[in-house]
Amino acid sequence: MRRSSCAVLSVGAVLWVAVGPAWAQEEEAKRRWSNTAELALVQTGGNAESFTFSLRDSFVWNWDKASLTSEILALRGEATNRILVNDGGAISETSETEVTAEQYGLSSKYDRSISERLGWYTDIAWERNELSGIDSRFSGGAGVSYLFFENELRRFVGEAGLGYASEKPVSGDSNEFVRGRLFGRFERKISETSGFETELELLPNLEDTEDFLANFLAAVTASITSKMALRLSYTVTYDNQPIVVVFKGDDPDEPDGTFEFESADTILSASLVINF
Repeated sequence: MRRSSCAVLSVGAVLWVAVGPAWAQEEEAKRRWSNTAELALVQTGGNAESFTFSLRDSFVWNWDKASLTSEILALRGEATNRILVNDGGAISETSETEVTAEQYGLSSKYDRSISERLGWYTDIAWERNELSGIDSRFSGGAGVSYLFFENELRRFVGEAGLGYASEKPVSGDSNEFVRGRLFGRFERKISETSGFETELELLPNLEDTEDFLANFLAAVTASITSKMALRLSYTVTYDNQPIVVVFKGDDPDEPDGTFEFESADTILSASLVINF
């Protein structure tokens, strides 16, 4: 019995040595997942001090007719201002650091193909952008996608769907509503190592036609190696009805004051892209 077991183990070991490397290579070739990290860092010192950091990580798991994409976004910027005071002829210096940009987000999206061109999706997302008046925004929805055309140089896909959003401002009551979604993405290959992409997303509040969000992206990516690339992107987020916060007066008889945040936020970023 022991000899039979040893024989089986010996044959198994020989087969592993012979077939193992080829099997590992085949599994690597059939790897269903991919991960892309986009990093940007700017730091200045001396007379002007500032620090800006952004990270966007996208993990994709692929099946034969479906894919699951999860993304993480983190953006933070700080600036240190010098304050000079004349104190009896002697100049005293202090500094004050303020946050100039801060945004965080999490999202997941599941895509499923019905035919060569038609598919459906469902997604869920959370974000925080206090400098734009948003303490938290949760959204989720589903819809259909359609591949209009795809060839060696160009690709264009559109999506349409319905969803739910719950928005909590930095001050005031939360707002919950049903919204629609229209999305389009166009990709253009420039050369063997570079490409252009642009996206436009419209998110109308179906309960208030004057309230809608619009997201726009344009980016150029140039590969350095098979694993690294440089990316220049420009992002615009437009809110047709930006957040309005109310400030109470110190005196009970003093009327309340209101402040309306800007409608558009823009980000111009040059970053390093790492593919795993």
